[in-house]
Formats: sequence, structure tokens, C-alpha cells
Amino acid sequence: MPWLFALACSQAVASEGCYGNLTELVRSSNFPFGRIEPGKINLLIDDDTGDRVLARLRFDTEGTGTLGWIEYLVDQRQLFNVSADQEEPALLKFSARHAAGFEACRTGKAVAPDRYSATRLQL
Repeated sequence: MPWLFALACSQAVASEGCYGNLTELVRSSNFPFGRIEPGKINLLIDDDTGDRVLARLRFDTEGTGTLGWIEYLVDQRQLFNVSADQEEPALLKFSARHAAGFEACRTGKAVAPDRYSATRLQL
């Protein structure tokens, strides 16, 4: 049983370290950012099941700073804008390079983008 817990913890740590790749994937997309520069957008992960990530797009402001919601299907490499309607989400385009980086990072095959260090994840 302890090894299952360790595996779950390792996967959780890997996912958290890889969210930078997912943020860059969203920033590279055709999400309707309006007047907000994509580089100022950050993600607040609401749910990560391993094959699906639901996140809120946020930016620094004095108000709530919520721009919208995305859903990313990891295995299908599909990104959706679910801000207006979760039943009929809008499919978004994005840079495949960031999808590959997110995938590789989650499997421990790459370094998570981190502007403060270049430490390789050890699983």
C-alpha cells in the first residue's frame, strides 16, 4: 500500500510542476483574451483527473481577475473554451510544441518550464 501512495504523490508533484507548460499552451491559443495580453494570463487549476484538466484563466487586477475557463483533454490534445457553455465548448487552436512539453513533463521525460530554476523532476 505505501508504494501506491508514493506513486500518487509522485504523479501529483509531476503534474504541479508541469502546469507551466499548460499555461504556455493556453497563452499560445486563440482563446478570446480581449484586451488582456496573453503573457499576463495564469491558470488556477480547478480539477486534474490525469486525462482532463479544468482551469480558470486569471490575471492580476484589483477585481476578481477571472477571464474564463478552459478544459484540456490530455490524451486527445484538445483545448476547449468552456467559459460560456460547458455543454457546447468551443475548440481552440494552440501551439503543438507546448502540448508535447506538457505531455513529456507529466511522464517525467522533460524538464518543467520554471523561470527560477532548471531542475529536472525526479520521479
